Amino acid sequence: MRTYDFSNLPAIVNKDFYHYLFSDATVLVLWGSGSSGKSWFAAQKLLYRMIAESNEVVHRFVVLRKYEPSLEKSAWRLINDTIDAWGLRGRFETRKKPMSLTFKDNGAQFLFTGLDNPEKIKSIENITGVWMEECTEFDYYDYLQLLVRMRGKCSTYLQLIATFNPVDKMKWTYKEWYRAGEFTYSKIDKIPVENAAGEKVIYEYKTDIMHSDYKMNRFLSIAKRAQLEQLILRDQTFYIIYALGDYADVKNKIYTNIKKIVDIPNDIEWDFVYSGVDFGTHDPLVLLRVYQKGFDVYFEQIYYETNKTLIDFKTYLTKIKYDTSESMYCDSASPDSILTLIDEDITYKGLELAGFNAIPCVKGHGSIKAGINYLKTFTLHIRGCDTETWNDFFMYKWEEDRNGNSVGKPLGVRDHAPDAGRYAVHGNYRIGNIVPHCWSIGGVFYN
Repeated sequence: MRTYDFSNLPAIVNKDFYHYLFSDATVLVLWGSGSSGKSWFAAQKLLYRMIAESNEVVHRFVVLRKYEPSLEKSAWRLINDTIDAWGLRGRFETRKKPMSLTFKDNGAQFLFTGLDNPEKIKSIENITGVWMEECTEFDYYDYLQLLVRMRGKCSTYLQLIATFNPVDKMKWTYKEWYRAGEFTYSKIDKIPVENAAGEKVIYEYKTDIMHSDYKMNRFLSIAKRAQLEQLILRDQTFYIIYALGDYADVKNKIYTNIKKIVDIPNDIEWDFVYSGVDFGTHDPLVLLRVYQKGFDVYFEQIYYETNKTLIDFKTYLTKIKYDTSESMYCDSASPDSILTLIDEDITYKGLELAGFNAIPCVKGHGSIKAGINYLKTFTLHIRGCDTETWNDFFMYKWEEDRNGNSVGKPLGVRDHAPDAGRYAVHGNYRIGNIVPHCWSIGGVFYN
């Protein structure tokens, strides 16, 4: 029997979460603000159980997002980073297609999949645990199906972990788990059933609900903490949602013309195909490809990453062979960044980086509002798998006065994808579709 040393767990797990390492509830709900550490904890709990219980059970944990493309930069990354932080990389076998991690000591597995096709989960047997990351993406039927599928042989306990940030009160998660004024609690549902002997017994179905906010995350950087705390000075609603992690009604939304779709149609002859870029380093760097037909605009999220350089961005686009001739409308306030995208003479780690058709968007007095008003003449279609883009457009709102009335100026929060989309659609209208395709940076003209 192999033994493992977990004496340092209190030092590497956030204090307020530590108790839930040992929660054996059928459902463990971790909800609250951004950057509270709830998803990190979910990764830690699953890894801890896989190792600590390895002499009792061969776990098969299924880790899910509603849409598979979202997994790699969320739950997959978190679990892999936790494995590295705990010095366990050599104890795991890694596969990328399909994504899985196998614990070599006893064959236990993390299996990663999307639930965009519900049939995917039916082929996985002996599930001993489930993690629904961003479970507001799922519908209630998905949740019930996952509970039913969690029926592997387990001498400890079966558990479904649900993690999410509160946004929309219309989601099933609000109706299922929200109690005003009682954010952290346990509930037990008593269900009468018959056992194998035909006797009537009461099965106790326990749910642990834990609410967290950024103040509970002792590993959070000072910069990120300050970013969340300054929201109280900018917008009370966003402070409640993103800093306190509670539900709030979002008023004065800018885009009410958005529609969630499964994928970009492949049977349409597009009027235009182009893209938009919003630069960022500590803020996300975003690239949206735009497909336009009449008064319908379809956004495809190609890139949405934080703490990445322009070289990282160009390297990614070069590797995926992104169309270098495609018009790429960019924030004109960053001329050096635009020139870096254009430059064809950059080599990075032996890779010759492509030069792209980066074009500065048109800015000036009233250009932001004009661009927004132009986008509002279209129906904006956004893929459900592009979670960050959908959330940005869904939450994009006008700044408010002390009485909660719009002042006609966008609030500079969750504006990354909307800015990229505006640069693209309005830029294509102002530059690509109306005026000659010629522009300048620092007096140098480009065609």
